[in-house]
Amino acid sequence: MPDNDAASPLLLAAMWGRTEAVKALIIGGCELNVTDKDGRSAVYWAAQEGHMDVLRVRICVCILKSVNKTLGMEIWDSHKVGSNSNR
Repeated sequence: MPDNDAASPLLLAAMWGRTEAVKALIIGGCELNVTDKDGRSAVYWAAQEGHMDVLRVRICVCILKSVNKTLGMEIWDSHKVGSNSNR
């Protein structure tokens, strides 16, 4: 377990399986590549603790950001995700 005093909110939410918190943090524009003092990421902690929903969210964000970069399109914008009126 990471030292909770030094862990980011994203790491803690992933470690504890708080999918909705992970979504909110990502939509809010948190740093996605943050690691704990031992270099372990949110993806590591979600997998280690068996939180598949957290992994799915993080993987989907990664894919969308990659598509943005590859195609030069703005499919993913964390500041617009939460404001979609078609939901």
